[in-house]
Order: sequence, then C-alpha cells, then structure tokens
Amino acid sequence: MNVSDMRSLEFTLKRLMIKLFRTYDSDVINSCMWFFGLSTVSELIDRRKVRFLSKCRSNMQENLLCKVCQSQ
Repeated sequence: MNVSDMRSLEFTLKRLMIKLFRTYDSDVINSCMWFFGLSTVSELIDRRKVRFLSKCRSNMQENLLCKVCQSQ
C-alpha cells in the first residue's frame, strides 16, 4: 500500500469513530479506539506484515528441512 492509500483508510476509520461517538475531540476518539482494541491503519498493516513474514519464514524452514531429508 502506498502512503495515500493508508491516509485514506486512516481518515475513513477516524471519520467512522467521529460519527459513532459524536465527537471531534481527538483524545476521546483515541481513547475509544484504545478501549475497543482498534489500532491505526499503519499499525494493523505492520502487524499483518510481521505475521505474513513469520509464516513465510516458517514455511521456508520446513521446506528446506524436507529437501534435506529427501536428498539423503
């Protein structure tokens, strides 16, 4: 995702929270997001990247072990 896409998603999330809680106070919005376990879009993307890369790493190690076992 590029920066403009992330900003657009971030704006959409903030706008949803503003309408849901009927406030423009950023402290209230941030507190509500924290209490509901919501993160910023960039944090969510970073978490997904880490999860994806760890799965890829695990799969690569398993495949490497399989190749080593098959060659013997």
